[in-house]
Amino acid sequence: MSIYCCGACKVETQMIRKSIFGLMCVFAIGSTAVADVVNVPASIDNTLYDDGFGDLSNGAGDHMFVGINGNGMRRRAVVRFDVAGSVPAGAVINSASLTLSMSQTTSGPQTQSIHRLFSDWGEAGSHAPGNEGGGAFAQPGDATWLHMFSNTSLWSTEGGDFDATASDSLVINGPASYSWSGPQVIADVQDMFYMPASNYGWLIMGAETGVDTAKRYDTKDNTNTVVHPVLVIDFTVPCVLTADINNDGVVDTADLGILIGEFGLSCP
Repeated sequence: MSIYCCGACKVETQMIRKSIFGLMCVFAIGSTAVADVVNVPASIDNTLYDDGFGDLSNGAGDHMFVGINGNGMRRRAVVRFDVAGSVPAGAVINSASLTLSMSQTTSGPQTQSIHRLFSDWGEAGSHAPGNEGGGAFAQPGDATWLHMFSNTSLWSTEGGDFDATASDSLVINGPASYSWSGPQVIADVQDMFYMPASNYGWLIMGAETGVDTAKRYDTKDNTNTVVHPVLVIDFTVPCVLTADINNDGVVDTADLGILIGEFGLSCP
């Protein structure tokens, strides 16, 4: 009987081990994921003022402008976000939206679009007076209509180097918050995440015909933090469970104990 019992114990032990191994293998090849949303603040923003000389900017201003002013001069806003520094490594971007607060206008509905920028640019200490629509004299390092960085480097094309195809377009009417999103915005953000060295942000422009179509947006330097530009990113971080949870080189009941203790958590 003792031999039979011992044999049965061995069989039972082997069965338990096989069950544990099978369970651990299931979790070894299985995976779960952690989803999250992050609100990324603008790292820099500015306005490109079409003055013909590249003298104007508003790097430290409270506002940026898009459209054509009452004198028929174009205005384009530029904004950039540190995507790679705000989303965990290995994440998958599920959705993204760029939200700006439009705070003043004298025009009716205007279609305004965001375009991926292809060249680096800067902001410095220029701060336009009053409503800021006329700009201020650019300081060294400011982006202008002619310069990526005043006054040492020029855009390849006056008014900024950007993708002619819009990533998204919106009809902008009265003062409110507006959000650009969609498949191409997601693709832009994915590129910004995986290739941060070529993340130059977006340029915002309107239909540049007519007169007095400009819209005023609030910048990251505005005293009201609620109206700052924000890039909202929804992402998922894949989480792969490995069999040797405690990393001791053996898959055994110690690993199973850890697994049971962590069971049900989103990413143990």
